[in-house]
Amino acid sequence: MIVEVCGLREPENIRAVEQLAVDRIGFIFHPRSPRYLPMIPSSAGIIPDRPVADMNIPRSSRVSRLGVFMDEMPQNIVTRVYNYRLDAVRLQGTETREACENLRRTLDPDIRPGIAIIKGWTVRTVADIRRWKDYEGAVDAFFFHLPMATAGDRLDLGLLEAYDGNIPFIIGGDIAPEDASRLGGLRHPMFMGVSLNTHFETAAGIKDIEKLQSFLERLRDGRQTENHRHADCHH
Repeated sequence: MIVEVCGLREPENIRAVEQLAVDRIGFIFHPRSPRYLPMIPSSAGIIPDRPVADMNIPRSSRVSRLGVFMDEMPQNIVTRVYNYRLDAVRLQGTETREACENLRRTLDPDIRPGIAIIKGWTVRTVADIRRWKDYEGAVDAFFFHLPMATAGDRLDLGLLEAYDGNIPFIIGGDIAPEDASRLGGLRHPMFMGVSLNTHFETAAGIKDIEKLQSFLERLRDGRQTENHRHADCHH
């Protein structure tokens, strides 16, 4: 299972998150998001704008980088893939299958060979889950944003049972620290991992390292417990 931490902005916070046992960090390039990561003008005004994340951050070879976009112009996506050295792109708007295919052709292999294209949307019903068929063969993974129905509710993981595709999926949305054990025990052949964001912050775009560390430990414990239980069932 991969663990992705999304919505990062500050170099020191990014460094701290990369020291944890996470697999991927995510930058949000949607201007209306409070976690938006802008391109900043260079001091000379002549050379291309330098991305915030490249100013003081050595690239981690272990932790991959994701960019999240929503109905963005393809050229702007290409620019950010290049400047931020992204390994994956998540399209979280109304992008069509054709848009996903065209973006891949533009990026791979000329700009970023092997880049992963992920299509995301909000899932509240079984019908939402079944939208995956519109993108079959065009993307590498899906991102299912699972909102809570009302305050205090738990994530409805039961919806995921309706997914019968052969493309891996990641879940995100209203995942909170207390969901770690349940997620660790989630068994679905295409379940690829989790994306953590707003419930693990001290302020918008600033992740709470202690909360993340605790979640990762409980998630790992949940996986081990489920694996032992699964093994016992086969003896």
